[in-house]
Amino acid sequence: MKNTVCLSVALFLISQLCCANSPPAKESTLSQADLEHEYVGAIVPAVGGLTLQFKSNGARCQIIRNGKPTGISEYNQRIVVTPSENLELAFKNATLSFRRLTGGFANQGFLVEATRGMPTANNTVPKRAAIAILAQKRSGGPELQFFAKDSTLAEIKTALKNNGLSPITISQEKPAQ
Repeated sequence: MKNTVCLSVALFLISQLCCANSPPAKESTLSQADLEHEYVGAIVPAVGGLTLQFKSNGARCQIIRNGKPTGISEYNQRIVVTPSENLELAFKNATLSFRRLTGGFANQGFLVEATRGMPTANNTVPKRAAIAILAQKRSGGPELQFFAKDSTLAEIKTALKNNGLSPITISQEKPAQ
């Protein structure tokens, strides 16, 4: 009996040491469906940015625009986020952020990052990320395209072109809400 307890304690300690020294989990790419399932009810791309509509029930969140808290979400509320601003939605044990892109896709989309859950043994929170580009369809309507966070400018441009899309450049001005 004593040997069994010692072996169990030893295995537990080894597992804790292995987890503490393991590298952080690799980020996985997000999709619009992920965001609409886990965080908001709907994401509607528009020429001026994105309209986010919150769910009709469930968790609410703090809305933080450009680093400043602006309020708590309401059920079915709609908010607009433009590519020239940063928006963070802070839920209990989860966040969803839309950050400005720089470089070749400045004012054409967002770096979208989502975290969910409690910190792991090495004090990291599971994170998923993607680059979301506002694109124009041949038929004229806007569309949101998601790419892996580490995608290059050339890869994104090629993928958009191959799908008959072109990025939409948004002016710095925020649309009326």
